[in-house]
Amino acid sequence: METAFCTGCGILTGRVRTNCHRTCPAHAAFGGYKPSGMVRANHKMMLDHRSQTKNLLVSHRGAKLGHCCCARPETQAQQRALA
Repeated sequence: METAFCTGCGILTGRVRTNCHRTCPAHAAFGGYKPSGMVRANHKMMLDHRSQTKNLLVSHRGAKLGHCCCARPETQAQQRALA
């Protein structure tokens, strides 16, 4: 699982799923990863503001979805405790 989390953090995309390829919460943010094109936001400043979102959607131990942010060590520790 550690390899999956770290690989997901390194991929330059807005959303990464691990063991949950069909499920995605409707409220989960989705943004491209810099630079993803200026036409959608109509202004480069707004695009830069919106296009840094990263979701790692993880399913393990019977839970449909788990969330992890590899930039926050306390979240990594919580995910390891669940494994």
